[in-house]
Amino acid sequence: MNPYCLAATLAAALSVPAYAADPADPATPVPPLAYRSALPAPTDLAEPVVPWAQANQQVARFPRGHADVVRWEERQERESSTPPAVPAAVEDRHGHAH
Repeated sequence: MNPYCLAATLAAALSVPAYAADPADPATPVPPLAYRSALPAPTDLAEPVVPWAQANQQVARFPRGHADVVRWEERQERESSTPPAVPAAVEDRHGHAH
């Protein structure tokens, strides 16, 4: 037998304590898991929390979806000389209108 294999086998056998609990036993105590995110904690939310009734009213303003949004934007352009502001109901979390 290779002496390195024997040394590795002995080291592995000696590293396991003789009193080790059976991992298949559901009564074996285990330490609690600590969750730690890999991402930094967010400093603020991208979207404010809106009550569901108000969110439903905002969405109901555009029953046909994108076609209604386009018409609304065109009306806003005709009514003001500044670029139209897109309502929160049709902005995605990055500020792009859809």
